[in-house]
Amino acid sequence: MISRLNARLGESELWLDFRASLSAQIGAFIMVVFTLGALFAPLISPQDPYDLTAINILDAYQPSWLFGEGDSRFLLGTDAQGRDILSAILYGARVSIFVGVMGVLLAATIGVSLGLLAGYFGGFVDNLIMRIADIELSFPSILIALFIMFFWEPGIRNIIVAIAAVEWVLYARTARASVLSEREKDYIDASKAIGLPVHKILFRHVLPNIMAPIIVIVNVRFAWVIILEASLSFLGAGVPAERPSLGRLILNGYEMLFSGYWWTSVFPGIALVLMVFGVNLLGDWLRDALNPRLTK
Repeated sequence: MISRLNARLGESELWLDFRASLSAQIGAFIMVVFTLGALFAPLISPQDPYDLTAINILDAYQPSWLFGEGDSRFLLGTDAQGRDILSAILYGARVSIFVGVMGVLLAATIGVSLGLLAGYFGGFVDNLIMRIADIELSFPSILIALFIMFFWEPGIRNIIVAIAAVEWVLYARTARASVLSEREKDYIDASKAIGLPVHKILFRHVLPNIMAPIIVIVNVRFAWVIILEASLSFLGAGVPAERPSLGRLILNGYEMLFSGYWWTSVFPGIALVLMVFGVNLLGDWLRDALNPRLTK
């Protein structure tokens, strides 16, 4: 009963903190808009960028209607294939959000599991996992991701695995540091005394007590994962060319950026910046809300 009351009190305090934070509300609004736009893209987008019959090459490089030019059918203009930029951005946001969510979840699952093992057992297991992490941290993340994608064909599944291979280290080190302090507490000794198996101790008792920093990292790194996917797609090593991811859209319009067709690259770039901005605002608020000592 007491634990439920404390949980409700914590949720209430978190909600009150959210209502008092303008930056968190702005970040949440941005992410809700992008998420809903991505989820309902087939219903609200003016054009299906995957349907070749809906794309007319004669509509290529139509300027943005917002600036008083172009066709009213194309709010943000069209690209070299006559594809509606707004529709491509909505479908591109689907790719970015999906890759970001799945990449972060996979990296967190792998990293937290290894961090739990390293922190709980120590010794050889700890040294092995942490030395692998140290070696990986000595290389730039995007270089490792590019190296992995060099051996694989561009694809959403492959890029998610590549992102997880890059990102697991941060979760592992954070989980390990938290477990090192948790394993000395009385409830761990009590669990051992009653004969609980190791996996139940780690995942039923230790893991819930170290989730606060993990949640913060998930939120903050989500923005970085979106940037990483866009960077790989911009370099041609991300999602396939036929899929309108935000990084691929920026790449497609980059060559025409200084030829008068600036909207083909600028609007996807603005969408990417706004998405990352919204995630960062939420991440900063969540970090301060779950760690009040940081604000003192």
